[in-house]
Amino acid sequence: IGQVLPVTPNDLLSWAEITEITAPARDVESDDHLRARLLSSQSWIAYGGNVADYLDMTSKIDEVGAAQIYPTWNGGGTVKVVILNNDLMPASASLVQKVKNTLDPEDKQAEGYGLAPIDHSVTVTAPEKLIVNVDISVKLDDTKVTRYVKDSITKAVEGYFQSLRENWADINQKLGRGYQETIYRSK
Repeated sequence: IGQVLPVTPNDLLSWAEITEITAPARDVESDDHLRARLLSSQSWIAYGGNVADYLDMTSKIDEVGAAQIYPTWNGGGTVKVVILNNDLMPASASLVQKVKNTLDPEDKQAEGYGLAPIDHSVTVTAPEKLIVNVDISVKLDDTKVTRYVKDSITKAVEGYFQSLRENWADINQKLGRGYQETIYRSK
């Protein structure tokens, strides 16, 4: 957010400024993630509305950062897609609606007008945010400044929760139907 300067000279531009970010950008895939994905022993073929197909569909929507797919969650022909935005936080209502309309439009439910196959009734939701209160007692010696120590602790805790969010989509594949996450106090 702030002033934008052109890369090449442009006499027609007097002032440009970014005032807000409406949809956060997706991070470029890291080398380690690409390597793990290419060398993965699981060779899932995205076809005909299987889980891999839905993961492929949602990964092509720019604003979706991660997705979990729950097939037959409410009987045959039903699919539940739970999504996060690019910041790996619960998706907004507008993003949920966009994904729903892309996969299975509301007015033509299960008729095959979206990316979902015919007879697949798709429900798109965002996960509920879980608030975890962290209470820490720290004894400092006289050489440390409380403000700096507090900032370091806050960054470490936020980094730990960010790493949990980064693995959020992978948990669904390991557990099958369902989701659980263990938060370790020692970490």
